[in-house]
Amino acid sequence: RRGCPSDCSGRGSCDNATLSCSCFPGFEGVACASRACPANCSFRGKCDGTTGACACAKGWSGDACERPAACPPVGARGRCIHRDGASLDDPLAYQIECQPGWGGPTCQVPTCPGGGSCHG
Repeated sequence: RRGCPSDCSGRGSCDNATLSCSCFPGFEGVACASRACPANCSFRGKCDGTTGACACAKGWSGDACERPAACPPVGARGRCIHRDGASLDDPLAYQIECQPGWGGPTCQVPTCPGGGSCHG
């Protein structure tokens, strides 16, 4: 009797018609034996299938290698924009763009109507 590879390693369900695994969230591979990395490391790093952690390529950082290394984390209130043609390692090659209502170096400071910072 044939079944799915390694019984899907206990990390997925077996489709007996196709003998293929459908991996549970967080696992991947033919037999669901590897841990999945966030966003496939944004195609800017290598996934460690044992830990599910990304080893980012030079110039990239973040859990999913989603951020240029010279950019500070800005969270959901802003984004880091890389200037075309600039070196990824140059901290001056980036500009932080905050969402309306937020400012500061990492978009963590609420701004008041008419500009400035809100106090109390």
